[in-house]
Amino acid sequence: MNQYRIWLTRSFLMAIFLVVAMVAISSCGDSTKPETLPTTLTDFSYYDINNYSDSYGELITLSTQGDTTVVLFCGETGCGFCMSQVDKIQDMIAEINTGETTNVKALMFNHANHTADPGQFYSWGVTIPALQDTLMDVGGIPTPTIKHINAIDFQDLVIVKPNQVVARRVALIEDGDNRMNLSDQSTYNQIKAWIIGD
Repeated sequence: MNQYRIWLTRSFLMAIFLVVAMVAISSCGDSTKPETLPTTLTDFSYYDINNYSDSYGELITLSTQGDTTVVLFCGETGCGFCMSQVDKIQDMIAEINTGETTNVKALMFNHANHTADPGQFYSWGVTIPALQDTLMDVGGIPTPTIKHINAIDFQDLVIVKPNQVVARRVALIEDGDNRMNLSDQSTYNQIKAWIIGD
C-alpha cells in the first residue's frame, strides 16, 4: 500500500511537470511571426538611413515602387559578409539595369536592434537605400520587425515583383554545405537570372 502511494505521488508530480513544461514551450512561440514567407509582402515604410544614397532621409514605401522589381536583403553594417553581399547585389542591379531591364531596385535592411554604422556604407561604396529595422523602444519592448511582419530573416535575399508579390527567397550563407554566396560566380549568375526571369 505504501509503495502504491509513492508511485501515485510520483505519477501525479510527473503529470504536473509535463503540463507545466508544455505550457511553457507553447508560450515561447511568437504568434505574430508568419511560419513561411507570404506570397505577397505586407507594405512597409522606413526612412533611408544611408547618407550616400540618392534617397537619404526619404521615406521608402514598398507599395509605391510601381512596376519595379525590388531586391530586399536583410543584413547588418557590422557584418563583413553581409556588406560583401550588399556590394555584389549593388553591382548586379547596375548590370541588370544597363540591359533591356531597367526597373530593378535594391534595398538593404539593417538587422533589428543593431544600429547602422554609416561609415560602413562609405567603406563598402554602398549607395543603395538602407532601411533601419526596428530598434528597441524606450520601454525595452520591440515593435514588430520585418521578420515578424514578412518573415524576412537575417541574411535573406527576397525578390519582390510589382504589387508586392514575392518571386523568390534565398538565404545567403557564407560557408558550409548549403553555401549561397554572391562571391561565387555560379550563385551570382543564378540569382541574377531569377531577378530578370521570375
